Amino acid sequence: MRKVTIYSTIGNDMKEVMVSSMNWGDLQGELSRNGVNSNGMKAIIGDSQLTLESNQAELPMGDFTLFFMPQKVKSGAWNDDEDDEPRLSGYPASIENAKALVLSIGEDLNELYEILSNLPKNSNPAVAKLQDKASELKRNLGIFE
Repeated sequence: MRKVTIYSTIGNDMKEVMVSSMNWGDLQGELSRNGVNSNGMKAIIGDSQLTLESNQAELPMGDFTLFFMPQKVKSGAWNDDEDDEPRLSGYPASIENAKALVLSIGEDLNELYEILSNLPKNSNPAVAKLQDKASELKRNLGIFE
């Protein structure tokens, strides 16, 4: 027999149970008989941070700690009426922020391209490689026009 210390995020409780199970499937039965409900919970072994999913998953030898947390967490902007589809409350603002960021990156790349293109071609192999990359970016992105 070995001791399993169980912590759960639901109820913030701790329980110690003596078990003889060698795999996750057997342990679930023992936990249930000891009043520990693992339904709808994700089980994580404390020392290794491994998640127990398969009933055949082997348990650590000796005493160990097991953390239970809900498999599905209801937080953020989720709408129960829409089959787990996210609600995007700030969607238009997010699109505008993304556009502004892309334009800013384009301006930075353009400035870098100008600096690199004004350096002498044969100055340094690393500079020549950067110049080639800048030219390739200019061609591929088409944002420097």
